[in-house]
Amino acid sequence: MAWPVRGPVTSPFCQRRAWEACHPGIDVAIPTGTAILAAAAGRVSLTQTTGQSGGYGNYTCLQHTAGLSTCYAHQARLLVGVGQFVGRGQPIGISDCTGRCYGAHLHFEVRVDGHPVCPARSWPPARTGCARPDHPVHDPLAHRTSGRGRSARDRRGWLPDPYRDHRLRQSRQRRRGLPAR
Repeated sequence: MAWPVRGPVTSPFCQRRAWEACHPGIDVAIPTGTAILAAAAGRVSLTQTTGQSGGYGNYTCLQHTAGLSTCYAHQARLLVGVGQFVGRGQPIGISDCTGRCYGAHLHFEVRVDGHPVCPARSWPPARTGCARPDHPVHDPLAHRTSGRGRSARDRRGWLPDPYRDHRLRQSRQRRRGLPAR
């Protein structure tokens, strides 16, 4: 996958906000009028105007494979239509601040089987700004279990368990005589 725009990450993946527990994408600050490029080749599966998408403003989603899609929000103008095939690096929209936003930027999401994931799977984490890489929303397969009610990925140690970590912290605090948080 290619980076859809060049700019600093202003809001990392899964950052907690007043209106959401986990920001489902990353926000990249860019000037108004910047071309937004397709991260990978695919077919346009969804386009919505500001009135249809609510807080996302003008919104486009590309389906790359059966399970992989990317979405781009807060565009001034959509340059593609539903069903159209686009190549990697092809302009799909023009940046602006439409919908719920406080300045021109691109809201970029990577989804696997319809679930938002941290773009770190495609780019180095320092570049993507993943706020909470251990958050369960990062692994769409985490809900699938095989035996004993834990996911196979967790048993192999690939997916940290934030709830287990919280319980361990509480246990350590009780042993030290501190109040559990």
